[in-house]
Amino acid sequence: MNTASSAIFMDESREADIIGRLLEVQKKNGWLPRKEVERIAKETRTPLAKVYGIATFYDFFSLNLHKKKEEIRKCLNHDCRLKGSEIIESS
Repeated sequence: MNTASSAIFMDESREADIIGRLLEVQKKNGWLPRKEVERIAKETRTPLAKVYGIATFYDFFSLNLHKKKEEIRKCLNHDCRLKGSEIIESS
């Protein structure tokens, strides 16, 4: 493995570790408190901006305490209508 591919692998490995840690915090708290994000950045020796970049890239992370825990999205295309999406709308 050359230096460039080695660096990419290490970066992907570190990012996977950060995602795992963020998921644990979110599962425990229901969201990502700033103090916990800062702790993860320090423990992984990753710039805080990079950790926040990961947390904001994936829409399943929440940096807001008051975000709804569950969101229902309705498919509006023709295929979904054929499968009964109007039933959901009337519920």
